[in-house]
Amino acid sequence: MATIAPGLGLPEPSTLHDYGAIGNLHSVALVSRHGSIDWLCWPRFASPSLLARILDTRTGGHVAIRPEGAGKSHQRYVASTNLLETHFELPHGRRLTVTDFMPVEPEVSEPTRPVLLRGLEATGGEVTVDVELSPRFNYGIEAPRWTGRDDRWSGQSPSGSVWVVSPAPLSPSGGALRGSWTVRPGDGQFLEFGWGPRRPDLEPPERLKSRTIGFWRSWVAAGRSRSSRARDPERTLIERSELVLKLLSQATSGAFVAAPTT
Repeated sequence: MATIAPGLGLPEPSTLHDYGAIGNLHSVALVSRHGSIDWLCWPRFASPSLLARILDTRTGGHVAIRPEGAGKSHQRYVASTNLLETHFELPHGRRLTVTDFMPVEPEVSEPTRPVLLRGLEATGGEVTVDVELSPRFNYGIEAPRWTGRDDRWSGQSPSGSVWVVSPAPLSPSGGALRGSWTVRPGDGQFLEFGWGPRRPDLEPPERLKSRTIGFWRSWVAAGRSRSSRARDPERTLIERSELVLKLLSQATSGAFVAAPTT
């Protein structure tokens, strides 16, 4: 069984209160407020886990972004969407926001090219981030064999493959990809992580972000009559509950999964 080499010194997973959920109507990922994606079954809800640190910190698998000197952190959703922001408070008034989302293809019966994007934005000054990608296929059994160079990599295993496009060079180590770089205010960087041997012909990340925001807000607007008689903050709570339920539904059948975890 593959073991994840010591890396970012992430805090131990604690409770589900420390996690937010993102998804694409074919799968759901759980994102820790500490910056680590600790649960993901890809490419479908019923697939074996690819990231499962929430269950096993040594061999489960994760994709983590940690700013140096991280202090308090909290999460919130972009209004009326399932895009999740993790906000880190740093010394000297600096902040780092990591925005996680999966582009949605509701018309696709099979998730042929699922992608997870992690946007990085700094305010108040430069922020150095440490990044570690340690996917583990087939419930933590298989570590990928990485090929590539600099900012583009492919990880192969008997059970599948993933690709990575990074804002800066990464290096393979102990079955993981690791890197460290600076995020400057206004940079608008993205770390891209996808299923398959290589990055497909996708739209630019900012366009995917805008389109994903548009999808969720259009879906909310189409059903807003259900909560139109409610008052704030009740309306906000109803809307968030609806978004969570939609996140747990399968795109083409409309069937619900009982929980985001297996």
